[in-house]
Amino acid sequence: MLKIYSAALFLSVATALPVTAQATASFTITSSQSQCGSSGCTFNGDGVSADVTAFSSTGYSNTTFRNATTAYWNGSGLGVYSSNDSGSPSHSVDNYNGVDVALFSFSENVTLQSISIGWKYYDADISVLAYTGAGAPSSLLGKSAAGLLSSGWTLIGHYADLVTNTAKAINEAAVSSSYWLISAYNSALGSAPSGNSPGGYLGMSNDYFKVVNLKGTTPPSTGNTQSVPEPSTILMLTLGLIFFWKTALKSRQEGSSHTLAA
Repeated sequence: MLKIYSAALFLSVATALPVTAQATASFTITSSQSQCGSSGCTFNGDGVSADVTAFSSTGYSNTTFRNATTAYWNGSGLGVYSSNDSGSPSHSVDNYNGVDVALFSFSENVTLQSISIGWKYYDADISVLAYTGAGAPSSLLGKSAAGLLSSGWTLIGHYADLVTNTAKAINEAAVSSSYWLISAYNSALGSAPSGNSPGGYLGMSNDYFKVVNLKGTTPPSTGNTQSVPEPSTILMLTLGLIFFWKTALKSRQEGSSHTLAA
């Protein structure tokens, strides 16, 4: 009989446990959320913080990355200045006279799902990479595009023809990482993984854009736990308690019968 009590109690408690779920994180880059300077930008979105630093290659193909400067334009988003840039439209993430990249370092793993730009000039083709190596990535300084791919970075995809203030879906494979690179399209990174079709024409030297929003999900955690059980959970809990009560009542009645018979 003790086994029956235990089973009923376990059923009641187990069905009452809260349900964990992934949380959606939205990072809208605005003047109130962003602090940008020569050393980078810092911003927060739905409990997750991110630091952004910038780099730019000295040219295309096998050339290497060097430090660049992040910059923010109200209403337009995040851009990059390199030593090769001079005025508009080169104050954006671009691939003219070199390739600009923005490194987003999040406070926890994020599965990015979409990118939005707030401004573009000519075209806006992008390349997206995630760090899938062990530990934290080494510095991008002195690395080429091929050097990134051999040091823990994975090409998530190339995405063509982004439209301003319209979310572009990315990361079809649902890769999760704390480190993401958003670059103006760079053909030196090779072909996109199968299934990550660009959906348009990818071209070099004419892409200029500013990042205004990133969206993704973060893993379930204590802070992402639903505190109220779902209706089905409440029903199962009620049935478990009724079963427990009836079993106890029957046992009590049987005990009384045995006493009278004696």
